[in-house]
Amino acid sequence: MKEINKDELIAALENKFDISISDVEYTTQKLSKGTVGEVIKIEGNAISEDRIPFNLVLKMQKKWERHLDPLCWRHEYDIYLNKLDKSISRFIKLPECYLLEKKSR
Repeated sequence: MKEINKDELIAALENKFDISISDVEYTTQKLSKGTVGEVIKIEGNAISEDRIPFNLVLKMQKKWERHLDPLCWRHEYDIYLNKLDKSISRFIKLPECYLLEKKSR
């Protein structure tokens, strides 16, 4: 299972709660390990002035290609990047995205 970057987790929690987070305590559980990505449940306490319990899901998409759609692996990323999740959500319930990153491998 991929190691969780604590700074990125804190950034996501600050976006989620809209407050400054000084530290975080958490545990992880692998939910899925497939050929196109990895899904990890992260739960614990965000530490600010109080301890705030949280549950998040980290999804890491691998690059892959489908016939006639070489960028299919990044469709979900593009939806969140272009804030289309706000307009799509009238028709389809999408998970809230608190941190979006694209890393080269």
